[in-house]
Amino acid sequence: GYTNDQLKYVRGTDWLKEVTRLGYMQQHNLSINGGSESMRYMASVNYMDQDGVVKNNGTSRFSMRLNFDYELNKYVSVGVTSSCSQNKYDNVPLGDGENENSGILTAAIRANPALPVYDENGDYYIDPRRATSPNPVSLLEITDKTTKDRIMGTAFVTVKPVSGLELKFNLGADRRFQKRSNYLPKTTLEGERNLGSGYISQEDSQDYLMELTASYSKVFKEHNLKVLGGYSFQKFTTEGVSAGNTEFLIDGFSYHNLGAGGAAKPTVASWASKSSLGSYFARLNYMYANRYLFEATLRADGASNFDPDNRWGFFPSVALGWVMSEEKFMEKTRSWLSNLKWRFSYGQTGNSIVGNHVTDAYSVGYNYVIGGSEKKGVYASKLGNPLLTWETTSEFNAGVDFNDRIRLTAEYFNRRITDLLVSDKKLLSYHEVNKIAANAGATKSQGVEITLNTTNISTKDFTWNSTLTLAHYNDRWDERPADWKPNSYERADDPIRAWWSYESEGILQVGEKAPAAQADLLPGQVKIKDQNNDGVINDNDKVYVDNGDPKLTFGFNNSLRYKNFDFTIYFYGETGRKRGASYLEDWTQAAQGANVSTYVYNSFSSQNTTATDPSFLYSAYGYGDFYVKNSYYIRCGNITLGYTLPLKKFLQSCRIYADVNNPFVITNWTGLDPETDNGTYAYPNVTSYSLGINIKF
Repeated sequence: GYTNDQLKYVRGTDWLKEVTRLGYMQQHNLSINGGSESMRYMASVNYMDQDGVVKNNGTSRFSMRLNFDYELNKYVSVGVTSSCSQNKYDNVPLGDGENENSGILTAAIRANPALPVYDENGDYYIDPRRATSPNPVSLLEITDKTTKDRIMGTAFVTVKPVSGLELKFNLGADRRFQKRSNYLPKTTLEGERNLGSGYISQEDSQDYLMELTASYSKVFKEHNLKVLGGYSFQKFTTEGVSAGNTEFLIDGFSYHNLGAGGAAKPTVASWASKSSLGSYFARLNYMYANRYLFEATLRADGASNFDPDNRWGFFPSVALGWVMSEEKFMEKTRSWLSNLKWRFSYGQTGNSIVGNHVTDAYSVGYNYVIGGSEKKGVYASKLGNPLLTWETTSEFNAGVDFNDRIRLTAEYFNRRITDLLVSDKKLLSYHEVNKIAANAGATKSQGVEITLNTTNISTKDFTWNSTLTLAHYNDRWDERPADWKPNSYERADDPIRAWWSYESEGILQVGEKAPAAQADLLPGQVKIKDQNNDGVINDNDKVYVDNGDPKLTFGFNNSLRYKNFDFTIYFYGETGRKRGASYLEDWTQAAQGANVSTYVYNSFSSQNTTATDPSFLYSAYGYGDFYVKNSYYIRCGNITLGYTLPLKKFLQSCRIYADVNNPFVITNWTGLDPETDNGTYAYPNVTSYSLGINIKF
């Protein structure tokens, strides 16, 4: 499909190689701590610089931290904790859009490898068959930088006027500033369309905290009592501004001179928000004879983004504990069982994060020409809902702790979330705005979490400890929103992330009659089961496949020490997650000008009529659940080998170590990565190697 003039410049390009590289990271840490009986301090400095595996993609971070505590006398103590950090990011366009919306990985994967990077004029070559898709290398010309600054600080004063009573006053502040600047030059498709495009956006946020608490503790005979009460107030403010322009004379201005753009209507915007949260809280802890434990708490939280009539939520909780191993009838077991504890709790917590949706909001836009001149218009952009109230999570927990050389913690939870806060509940079409924030529906979850710690070997020169964690959970709808209109295949108590599909019945073979419901089906295409035998494939034929969640997640860590050598290896993973087609299986469809995967060689065709994979000719009904299977992965998260030098005469300690993150993964998933592959263009999960030294003076 290419002319001879076009083929003259075709040399072939490994597009992924052109836009990726071997990344590196350097990190430096320095900390100092010390003090006396009445004064303690700690100061640290950290610097990190890392390149991403995609060119022009990287990040750097500089941070400092200072902690200082001082006891003025036996009654009064003060303290300060402060930190500041700056993060800088060099961004590249990512995402899984296609064609003109392609991110750099999408563009590289889908680009024709027979085409060159540049044409005969030295300009970026554009595939004539995919004229709306950018040249992947050209996207590296985009300048896109983000800077995030953050300063946090807290200061407290503690007063102990009498024995057992402690009064504490705490003030905190958290200020965040971020700025993003980008410029699309004319050498990119989108930049050429706009004759250059520059944009700057920045936002400044401040959070403030004031907290007053009073606590009292008393021990008498076998009774241990602790009581705490207090009040806290938090205030959150945000302000931001953005501006953009297009039609630049030259690219050299970049985003540094937005006024040089010639757009008739440069973009400009600003925004601000303010909210606050007040809380009263109380907690009672009681222990009798070191084996019976009781705790009760009560919170009253008020959020400014709710109407005054619905502003406050009340959230109690209670917990019981029984240290069974301390009972007299357990005395004979103490030689091999150091601790056996049972725990039970029930409590509620609240969530108010939904934004400011109590009142109606209006925006400027939809301009009209009146009397020969353009006039600004105002329209309703958001409908208010004064009935919004707190989302409440109620949870019951039961657990057991078993401690000795084998330490076991097992936890069962049963959670229900009511009055779910949603910001996009749909309204009937006659409303001026068709969405509104509301409390809608309830969900329920239950699961089990187990942690097992074992001391496998413990001698003077050699120790080996292991930790195994297992978790299983199940989330379902408990109560659907009142206006819920189910599809024919949905049920009221479906899993939250339920997934439905057609049931496949294999591949139509040569000479086989097409099913009545798929009369136009060709050999090699997937047969779909007509569940109700009505001769039509529609929603009534879809079946529940799964919820897409793993049935079991796990982690397994081993720590070994032999004399001055230490070694750790950590694995984690999951099993029982059902997935559909990976990119290898899905990219066998014939697409104009786009790449297909090597699985196309396995596809059914006139030369391969015994194939087990469907034809590359796509049918109107798709694959159904043809490729659905249970997936699993076991990832080695980290391996570390260290050696501590015997230099205690000169230093407190000196340890040299080598570390590798993500060295390998064992999986039956045929996609890019079983952990991060939620789309076909996921950012690579990289393997990194590092060497380091820790010195304590």
